Amino acid sequence: MKRTLYVLMMLISASVSKADQLAYLSESQAMEAVEFLKEQNRVILWCACCDNEAQQLISVSNVNYKHTGYEDFYEIYIEGIDEEGIKKTCDLDLAYVHFLIGKKAYCVGKVLGFECDPCTEPFYHSY
Repeated sequence: MKRTLYVLMMLISASVSKADQLAYLSESQAMEAVEFLKEQNRVILWCACCDNEAQQLISVSNVNYKHTGYEDFYEIYIEGIDEEGIKKTCDLDLAYVHFLIGKKAYCVGKVLGFECDPCTEPFYHSY
């Protein structure tokens, strides 16, 4: 019984550890990411680690960062319009934000050299 409980706890912790990998950043990381994202017209928000989460294409109109209110951590947010024309403001986890080069999408966190696991390799998109 103890062994089963241990295995269950390890599985739960592994799935939880995928969440919020790059949601809280240092100020220098946030500044670097904002400058990078300001050069992108569109991004795909997609957590490949999350069950049944659909990709969401956002046309970026603004990107910035703010203090989280916790220690010295900052978070990035974007403002933009989704595929249905709805205005959105989204806090970002850079492990699950993908930018487009041609027909391929790449993880922002990985490209910036931040340690993360986006749970996907660069992928082809149809946008």
